[in-house]
Amino acid sequence: MSLTKIVGHNILKFDLPYLIRSSIINGVKVPNYLSPFDRKRTSYDPIFQDTMHLYGAAEYGYLIKLETLAKSLGFKGGKTGSGKNFYKMSQDKKEEYLTADLRMTEHVWQRLNNSLSVSDDAIIFDIETAPRTEEEIEQIAPAFDENSVLVGNLKDPDKIQQKIEKAEVNHISNLVNKAALHAHYSQPCAIGYIHLDGKVQLDFSEPKELLEQFWDTTAKVWGHAKEQILNY
Repeated sequence: MSLTKIVGHNILKFDLPYLIRSSIINGVKVPNYLSPFDRKRTSYDPIFQDTMHLYGAAEYGYLIKLETLAKSLGFKGGKTGSGKNFYKMSQDKKEEYLTADLRMTEHVWQRLNNSLSVSDDAIIFDIETAPRTEEEIEQIAPAFDENSVLVGNLKDPDKIQQKIEKAEVNHISNLVNKAALHAHYSQPCAIGYIHLDGKVQLDFSEPKELLEQFWDTTAKVWGHAKEQILNY
């Protein structure tokens, strides 16, 4: 019996935690049978499959970029920009970038599944995020802490002070630059899917709608999987 999987790259360490945190922030219900933090479960439901985790072959802390892995497995092509700047792209470039990520993940999954025989059916997904405004980030950011500035081997008090002052000036801008990685400093701005029929769906709805649609998709897969098990 082959159960449908929901597949992405690095989803256990980024996408799923991000989506859960963002759902909490946006007041979106996360299906309790999918969440990893109830009393009996400390990991995600097995409907989720992470291509980085699978390729890592149980090696603790294994990391590899999607594009690197895809190319090593024979994918022709690659990214069409930087995900960090996704929200700045034109609509055409956004669609091109997100589709490329989906196709790379699909290729990696097919190669992994060919060797590991995980499942015949899978929905591929990928998320993109956009930072909140600098003003919004400043409102929730921690206060600047001069003790957090690494001064290394600097001995000159003036140079140390200059470095601290520069760090203070750049405190918020540094948070903005890394905001897309953190749900409290950013919002999901797109989620792409490759469905069971092979069709690509690119969703650029508002954050709350994106999240609701994602959990609805996962809930349907979960429900179908449980029905298959009961009828097996």
